[in-house]
Amino acid sequence: MPTAAARSAASRITLTRALVALGAVLVGINIASAIWDARTDRDRTELRARRNLSNLSGLLSEQTAAALEAVDLVLRDAVRDGTTAKVAAMMPRLRDEMIHIPQVAGFLVIDADGSVVGRTNETPTIDHGFAGRAFFTAHREARDAGLFFSEPYKGGGDGTKWRFVMSRRLNTPNGAFSGVIAAVMEIENFDRLYRMIDVGEGGFINLRARDGTIITRVPDPREARGRKFPNPEISAAVDREGRFIGWTTSPILNERVLVSAVIVRGLPLEVIVGATEAAVFAPWHSEASRIFLRTVLTSAAMLALIALAAWGLARRERALQRKQRQFRAMIEHSSDGVILTRPETGIFYASPGLERMLGYTIEDLREREPYELLHPDHVEATRSRRSQMMHSPGKVVTVETMVRHKDGSWRWIENTVSNLLEEPSVRALVMNFRDITERKLADAERSRLEQRLRQAQKMEAVGRLAGGIAHDFNNILGGILGYAEMLVEQTAAGSPFKRYAQNVLTAANRARGLVDQILAYSRSQRGKRVAVDLSRIVAETLELVRGSLDPGISLEAKLPAAPLQVFGDATQLHQVVMNLCTNAIQAMGGKGTLRVTLETAEVGAERSLAHGTRSARGPGSDWRWFTASSPTPAAQSTWRAPPGAALRSRSTCRASTWQWPTTTRNRARSPGAMASECWWSTTSNRSSR
Repeated sequence: MPTAAARSAASRITLTRALVALGAVLVGINIASAIWDARTDRDRTELRARRNLSNLSGLLSEQTAAALEAVDLVLRDAVRDGTTAKVAAMMPRLRDEMIHIPQVAGFLVIDADGSVVGRTNETPTIDHGFAGRAFFTAHREARDAGLFFSEPYKGGGDGTKWRFVMSRRLNTPNGAFSGVIAAVMEIENFDRLYRMIDVGEGGFINLRARDGTIITRVPDPREARGRKFPNPEISAAVDREGRFIGWTTSPILNERVLVSAVIVRGLPLEVIVGATEAAVFAPWHSEASRIFLRTVLTSAAMLALIALAAWGLARRERALQRKQRQFRAMIEHSSDGVILTRPETGIFYASPGLERMLGYTIEDLREREPYELLHPDHVEATRSRRSQMMHSPGKVVTVETMVRHKDGSWRWIENTVSNLLEEPSVRALVMNFRDITERKLADAERSRLEQRLRQAQKMEAVGRLAGGIAHDFNNILGGILGYAEMLVEQTAAGSPFKRYAQNVLTAANRARGLVDQILAYSRSQRGKRVAVDLSRIVAETLELVRGSLDPGISLEAKLPAAPLQVFGDATQLHQVVMNLCTNAIQAMGGKGTLRVTLETAEVGAERSLAHGTRSARGPGSDWRWFTASSPTPAAQSTWRAPPGAALRSRSTCRASTWQWPTTTRNRARSPGAMASECWWSTTSNRSSR
């Protein structure tokens, strides 16, 4: 069998031959295209020339007809007026009208004998001797001769001016020949009109009679005026269609010309505009030269490129092989994983990055079910997407799934699947795997922080609302405080009403303190912390509690005689004691003894209080339950009595503001965390602290 090098060399030889053949085909196509373009451009050039000549001949025909019809209108008016004598008498009026028809040298009235009996110009420049002219004899011999055009002739005073005559017959009342009225036309006026048109080199304009007599020609290289050059082809087309456009041979130039002939409306004249073949195709010859030069250059460039392509083929092949090695090295050393798979054969390639990511080799993957490694929650969705991918060539889908690592742990994987089954160079499903576990954890942490931020914003809004309500409530308390102070001052000492009024005043002041606390919260500020007597605060609070007790509940207080000074906010401490007592009363079911004890204790090592932690004060003694929650003033913690306690099954203690001890463990806690402590006894008498 041939070696790989031999096969590669044979392949390069075959490809080189194919490139040479391709170059020959391309050059042939280029030449054929150039010939086609040249022929097409020649046809377009001729069509453009035909259109221009047709438009110009039509325009000149209309201009010529307008000039001659104005003169014929004068002749018709004269014929309508009657006999020769009457027409001769009109000469002064016609002389005035000649100002508007400069193409007329003069009007003549000739009687039946050929004598001039009237003229608009008395100078000798008017032609004489008309009795023997063809136009006179034509009208005399033919009653229906109509408008007659004479052949051009040289006349005038010096005999150098080219002229022709337009004439009509004059009759007697009984229809006999009475004479002729003739308009002597200056051909120079038509020459000036035609010279204003730039027909280019090789172009010309003819005005001729229907019999081929040239009246004028611009330019006129052979003095063709007055000579007949009949053309049966042009005459037949003009008689049949009123115009002719096409190629013919000019008898004046003796060469092939393209002409457009148009009959002058209502007159026995033709306007012919034409150009020689060389003039018509002069633009095409220039363009054809450029096409030829372009074809030669492009063909040479094609051959050079084909040769260059054949020379560089091997070099590009080597570069391609080098890039393939580089690409394989990048894939194999990439942190991402790549899998190539086909529906009929399964996985046929797995990059080393996949093994580093999930721990599986390609043999491990081939031995397992494709969906075995996926998290059960993701199997159906992944199966559905794969089914859709199989029927969507070129589609790219990115999914995030949980995949089991070989060590049993779960990894979040971003899987980008490209359907390249119809791509000839691949023909596989390409799966790119990227480990996004760290990103998912970061997203979860960000979501948690965002939730906390939203909660903080919500509580800020609640604080603003509470502040508004507190301001309004403070206004109401002003009236209560005022009247309470008046009652205290105006009630006799020792009277129970004075004590009642004092309690009202104290409660109102506590309410005002509570309002201040709410306002402090709404402003996100801490209350003012000063040295306060805790014994006095507890005593004042119990005095208020005593008035709200049910008949079946008694209150016992054990307070030290000496003041107990603490550093804190008096209003908040008062609220803590009030909340603890209220919770205990609600848990007692309407009967029992509420025992409140205030005592000092030595604090040893720092303690960290956590939710659900409890401690006993000794066998058979009271139980103590601690709870801690988030720094929310309205937060509540729910607790349950220990087994054997003679309490209701559940009670609620409202938390109060409390500062955690400064320890390494507690620095992670939010400042101003909430904590509460409730005590109760396992005896039949209930107590709370």
